[in-house]
Amino acid sequence: MVMAPTPDCKDVGIDRTLCAVLYDKENCDRSNNYLSILPGAQGVLPLISLQTKGLRANDAESLIVKDRCKLELWDKKDGLEKGSLPDLVFDRMAWWNILGDKYVDELDDDHDEMNEAISAYRCTCRDSMWG
Repeated sequence: MVMAPTPDCKDVGIDRTLCAVLYDKENCDRSNNYLSILPGAQGVLPLISLQTKGLRANDAESLIVKDRCKLELWDKKDGLEKGSLPDLVFDRMAWWNILGDKYVDELDDDHDEMNEAISAYRCTCRDSMWG
């Protein structure tokens, strides 16, 4: 019996209207909790979420950041409010970025200190140079 490969973040993709998406499970598994972040949005993740698809603080394990966008992440829930430097930044805003969207299948692979540690976020995007 041949098993199909497990989809990863690149397979899942991101809607062109979004800035980023944080996922509760590895490989951007949409069957679990996730948070779709619009351009210009910022906030603190709740400790408890009563929503079906609500992401909680310290739960994110994978993410996607849209091309031309920057996602800033804080470990402490008051880091954003206090104006602290972010603990982790995924910056895809440079005009010369030819790599496109950023896919992180498992935060613990390269950013273990932020795996299941994200409490606050800010996401900004720039307009396309081509219209």
